[in-house]
Amino acid sequence: MPKQEKIDIIRDYFLSEFSGSTAEESYNSDSKAYTFQLSHKGTTYIAKVSDEFLDATKASDIVVTLRTFLLAEHLRDLAGTCVVVTKAGLELE
Repeated sequence: MPKQEKIDIIRDYFLSEFSGSTAEESYNSDSKAYTFQLSHKGTTYIAKVSDEFLDATKASDIVVTLRTFLLAEHLRDLAGTCVVVTKAGLELE
């Protein structure tokens, strides 16, 4: 599956977890990760999703894996801090 389809799945995950938010994404070739910046009720949440996560995770497993990692909950607790998604789990940048 092309990466863009996986990115779309991740964007939809964020928009469902942060209802009413806006999401912007960009790719950084230095960090080999997609950065998602969410604006929700005046708060900014930042997540980087690594290429290694995207390459190692089937599209059908992305949402389940992000929920298992408790990504949305960590983003809420760490507003303004960048949370990095790797195939092994979450890290703080």
